[in-house]
Amino acid sequence: MGYRFRSFLVRIMERSGVGRRKLFRFLFFSLLILVLPTVTLAADIDIYSNDSGVEPNILVIFDNSASMNESITSAAYEPSETYAGTYETTKVYYRWKGSWDNVFRDSVGEITCDDARTALQTEGFFNGKNPI
Repeated sequence: MGYRFRSFLVRIMERSGVGRRKLFRFLFFSLLILVLPTVTLAADIDIYSNDSGVEPNILVIFDNSASMNESITSAAYEPSETYAGTYETTKVYYRWKGSWDNVFRDSVGEITCDDARTALQTEGFFNGKNPI
């Protein structure tokens, strides 16, 4: 605390007969009352409203059909099998903006990341960082 502010507080205490403890409590709670309302102004509903005058479009879906507990069965990937489709069997494709029509490399052998290359050869896919 600066000297002037401290001497100001001492003069107030001497004139009013208030002790240091009482003055500290008063200042602490006054500051708390001033700061606390600014901390608690936001509510959950604030994210659904705006000042532009446009009605918000909100869709809340609760799925209680228990379909998320069902197991999905599929055949395991077999590297020696040729699968149906319009893609070239030697190229490595990646998904971008919902489309798988993007060629990443012309062959699995061109993938320099060992983990990605092994996953592509054994599992048929790689899910991770860009395996340049």
